Amino acid sequence: MSKQFLLGQAQIDLTRNQIILAGQRQTMQPKAMAVLAALIDAQGQVVTVEALLQRVWPGTVVTANTLQRCIAQLRKALGDNSREQRIIKTHAKQGYSLEVRAELPGTDLGSDVSSGNRQGLSIPHMVVAAVVLLSLIMAGFYLSADNVQSYNKLHYLTTSSGKESFASYSPDGRYMVFHRFLGQCDNHLWSKDLHSQLETRLTHEAGFFQQHSFAPGGDRLAFVGKSICGKPDVPECWELKTLDITAALAGNQNAQTRISCDDGRLYGPQWMNNGKIALLKKPHNGQWQLITYHVRDNLAQPLYAPTDQRLYNLAYSTGLDTLALLGKTADGKDQLTLLNSSGEVLSSVVLHFPLPLSQFELLELSFHPSQPKLLVYNSQHQFEVSFSGRITTIGPLAAKAIYSLVYAPHQNTLLAAYGMRDWGFYLHNLSAAGEQMRTFPEKWDSTFADTDARFQPKGELIAFVSNRSGQQQVWLMDERRVWQLSQFTQGSIAGLTWSPSGQQLLVNHTDRLLLLDLSGGVDVLPAPFAAMQLYQWSEQGEILFSTQVAWQQRIVAWDPHKQHWQQWHVPDSSWAQLDDSGRLLSLYNNGQLWLHGRDDAEEPRQVLSQIKKRFVWHHGQILAVDKTNQLVRYPMSTLQELSRSPLTTTSLYVDDSQGSRLLIAELSDVQQDIVELRP
Repeated sequence: MSKQFLLGQAQIDLTRNQIILAGQRQTMQPKAMAVLAALIDAQGQVVTVEALLQRVWPGTVVTANTLQRCIAQLRKALGDNSREQRIIKTHAKQGYSLEVRAELPGTDLGSDVSSGNRQGLSIPHMVVAAVVLLSLIMAGFYLSADNVQSYNKLHYLTTSSGKESFASYSPDGRYMVFHRFLGQCDNHLWSKDLHSQLETRLTHEAGFFQQHSFAPGGDRLAFVGKSICGKPDVPECWELKTLDITAALAGNQNAQTRISCDDGRLYGPQWMNNGKIALLKKPHNGQWQLITYHVRDNLAQPLYAPTDQRLYNLAYSTGLDTLALLGKTADGKDQLTLLNSSGEVLSSVVLHFPLPLSQFELLELSFHPSQPKLLVYNSQHQFEVSFSGRITTIGPLAAKAIYSLVYAPHQNTLLAAYGMRDWGFYLHNLSAAGEQMRTFPEKWDSTFADTDARFQPKGELIAFVSNRSGQQQVWLMDERRVWQLSQFTQGSIAGLTWSPSGQQLLVNHTDRLLLLDLSGGVDVLPAPFAAMQLYQWSEQGEILFSTQVAWQQRIVAWDPHKQHWQQWHVPDSSWAQLDDSGRLLSLYNNGQLWLHGRDDAEEPRQVLSQIKKRFVWHHGQILAVDKTNQLVRYPMSTLQELSRSPLTTTSLYVDDSQGSRLLIAELSDVQQDIVELRP
């Protein structure tokens, strides 16, 4: 058989064990490619599990789980997943078949897609590149070699079927440490020897661990762990932990707790040359401050606590013995401050990015190993920033999202978590005897993020937000087709809702409320505050959104016709709705749902607990998914739970309701690997 061919949108090269999709070359394990070759040979026929095991692993005793892992890796590389099975189909208790025809290519696949005149940009790459170019031209910036840096070659370091993140190199560059997630929250720390390719699990027990920092000698790690993530009736408890890497490489270890059950939140530990660990701490009812913890003396002390900004992230350079801090000013600008390890301010500058970013968005940062500059980034935009505040845009890295980006110890290489979350939604009927279930159009779904699904009031459309075209846009669908409504060239969307009439959509686009008509026309709705998250446009005409005042969260109910607004100070709220009387229902981060009156004199009261992420208020009922994956219905009139029923699909929350029909969000797949990015 041919060793090079096309499979749908993917290019396959069996001689190099590579799959090229969306302009990205992925090197696969030889056994996985051998499984793919066997399925191609069968030309669409079912190949039994026994036949595949005998062909790919002759004379070796392996289990069906080994084959399943290969199938999962192939689906991921081909842009397929176990739910859709568009390319590789599972036949229960039989085997697998290839559902698309393999075709010979018209061009040689052996040449480098990123060399010469062939850039190999996929359609998502071209869309993202066009978006960035148009954005900068509109903002009056000229793109030249001086202000754009590209890292357009991608090399995979891990290729598991799950989610990996928070990767960093050891100080000597011999191995890397990364986090491999078991679900959405719990993860283990792993190491990978970059010479032998051996992976070793370091932690004995999984936890909700955040990014880590190496001790200067590379023999220990510091990180923060949280004791709750979807676990009922357990209060939040943030702990600073350390791990002995030498011992963990010999056999996984339990991390040692250094600061236990602190009276606030801890974030971003950085191990400094003087033996102290610098980290951010937010006491309850207080502001973020920089503290240090001395491992030998078991002593925590404050180091830096500015009053003119809210600190939110930090990095440390062992070579310069310098800390970098990011903070938000009162008007939402990002301020970069450099300190020495004694807490003395070396410089401070407000950053002016060439692309519009939300003033509420928090950025990440890391030091270059030898040059006076840092990486400052979010999942979609990456910049190199000099110590004086000069910003260089890093060109579009990929169609997928970039997380936990750091410089490698050797120059001109970045280390990142790279991937996409397949976020979607599905229809659910509250009653089998209810109204006829509507259907989705064929081929509506994508492997990208489709969120914020909303039924059209007094209509048959469904609106949602998707980045399937390379940029967050508003999309519409009916039972026959799916189409893009908005044409935003830049910026992000944080909330979508229909007008009460169903003839307009309201979008929070980069902190502004925009009105979209059904033909795509856009008008700005001048709100009294910058919008952080848009929640609702009630039937009474009030628009509900969150904002920040003096770095504290406020929820605002605003009537644009009467130009009147009401505010609630709800600092830990993750979602909110107004009931029919204009009272505020607020979901706290701990899963508790509270009812707040319109009058401050009325004491708030708890309504429900253990609720996931979001809920919906609809005609006197609260509808939500709880942390045991059950659908909860709670009528406010009786103050008693109406029903609680298990959902067969692992679900996140209720997006919207219309009669007996619900739109429920789900996260069907997470594909996130550790990669190197090179110029």
